[in-house]
Amino acid sequence: MSLGICICLQAERLPLCGTFIMILKEQSCLLAFALCLGGCSLVIHTPEPSAIGSIKSGQRWVNITALGGRTPVSQATGLSATGALVTLSWNPVSFGVADISAISGYNLYRGLSVGGENYLSPLAMVGINNSVPSYTDASVVAGSTYYYVVRALTGTSEVYNSDPDNEIKVIVPPPNLSLVHRWIANLEMCGLLGQISDRANNYQCPYTGPGGNGSYYDYGKSTLIDTVESGCNYSASAGKCGNANGCLGIGAPAGGIGVNGDIYYDRGSAQCYNRTAGVWVQVRNAASSALMASAAASLPGLPPLVFVSELESWNICQQRSVPGFPGAMRLPSRREQITASAWSPGMTDAQISSIENAGASLPVTQSCNSNSGAGLTFDNLAFPANYETLPATLTLNTASVVTGSLATANCVSRYGVQDLVGNVAEFTSEVIMGCTGAPNYTCTHGASLNPTNSDFNNLAFDGTAVPGGPSNPTNWLFSQLQFNATQFLPPVGMAIVASAASNLNALPIGTASGMFDPVKFHNNEIGLFQTYSFPRAVIGGGLSKSGTVTGRFYVHFDRQYNSTGTGAQSLIGFRCAIDAE
Repeated sequence: MSLGICICLQAERLPLCGTFIMILKEQSCLLAFALCLGGCSLVIHTPEPSAIGSIKSGQRWVNITALGGRTPVSQATGLSATGALVTLSWNPVSFGVADISAISGYNLYRGLSVGGENYLSPLAMVGINNSVPSYTDASVVAGSTYYYVVRALTGTSEVYNSDPDNEIKVIVPPPNLSLVHRWIANLEMCGLLGQISDRANNYQCPYTGPGGNGSYYDYGKSTLIDTVESGCNYSASAGKCGNANGCLGIGAPAGGIGVNGDIYYDRGSAQCYNRTAGVWVQVRNAASSALMASAAASLPGLPPLVFVSELESWNICQQRSVPGFPGAMRLPSRREQITASAWSPGMTDAQISSIENAGASLPVTQSCNSNSGAGLTFDNLAFPANYETLPATLTLNTASVVTGSLATANCVSRYGVQDLVGNVAEFTSEVIMGCTGAPNYTCTHGASLNPTNSDFNNLAFDGTAVPGGPSNPTNWLFSQLQFNATQFLPPVGMAIVASAASNLNALPIGTASGMFDPVKFHNNEIGLFQTYSFPRAVIGGGLSKSGTVTGRFYVHFDRQYNSTGTGAQSLIGFRCAIDAE
């Protein structure tokens, strides 16, 4: 066969310099040719349908979940280690003319560099059983980067996809971290904004409000985030602290037990302790951030680390690094917290409400812990009869469960992040300054703990832009539209007053086209407590005692809590994040 018979559509470079794959248009090109070109080779491969230009709808990525696997603590009964994986989902391809064969499946290719896929050997052939085709690649290595391409099949012929998002880069996190992919974050948020994503530009869309980059909504960089909440990594080896179950009990640790470096958890108060210089010290009172961080770990099977302030949480994260990724970890911003909390595509609002607002029995539903640990039995034993209930006692009654709990196994976002809703509420990096008090109650934004984050810089809690001012709001459901808060900013999850909507690019709350449908709030609550004169933290997700108001958009502007604070600290924790790119 003459090489000139075949018409090339696209050349794609392989990892080895000078090697090319030429994708052919003519179905008559049934053979592969190789020509030596000064040490390089030209490979003619993969016949295409003759009417390739008539694709009605092209492949687009729908979701990417990349997990580094989980390594639960050894004492956590019922929790098992899992390996790294990548799950890719894309929308189906369809044709617009009758003379083209129906799609019979998809070839999935994987490479280790841009254009590095081996088109002679697909990673997998994916069937068309599901309305949204997907594939889980369990052969990935944590900490590695892969590039994927999907091509539709008609019979044995491939349909070449020339879309700009044809190839997707996926970073597989190290263990116990999850990837929030920039493209998918943009796709999901642009959908909430009622905008069409630009597939040629990282799936961004037009937007000029808080959380955007000036003209567009763009998540900016993919992010790695702790898969589970940060926990008190108590010393659990048998015999530690003179106890068969390690440094664990009800009541503060006795002065004579343990050795320097031990970590103790008091079930009776939810307090975590370091042993240093021969003395037990509550983590929140530790002499340095490094000592605080030595007691923390984001591993499945630990009691959530609470009784730390927003700043202390930030400092603990700053003590952590991730091999292969530059810089220190940090608290996620409100925007990153909301993004990472997005539920799986295809879930209905009714399904989301059901999982956010736990039913009568967590052991049955395995949904989010927002109903006081419903269905679980808490006790006052030094070591609980049910390990899932270790963080709390019958008397303490915080009703939180261990990180990565089986009881909340379905409370997992589209990115594989668990318990961003319920269990313990979580600090973000945002800061709101103190209020002026009666009669004005005006609060201004503060400098974020993250100097690169300016999402809240133009949000004054004075009743002009954000609810506040003389009305002195406390807490209400987003859907109730109280205090003139009739507009919504999905990227930062904030209610806005009507007069500020045009300046802040907010969506009116309502059921008409172009509005933010109140059903998507899933009964979530906003709480703004203006009577305090000191700064407050932006706290998201809700907690085990929140009840039906818990959810993705739940937010309270409450005290930062310093080392002398009390009360709600036992129900506020944190997790850490870092840029993946």
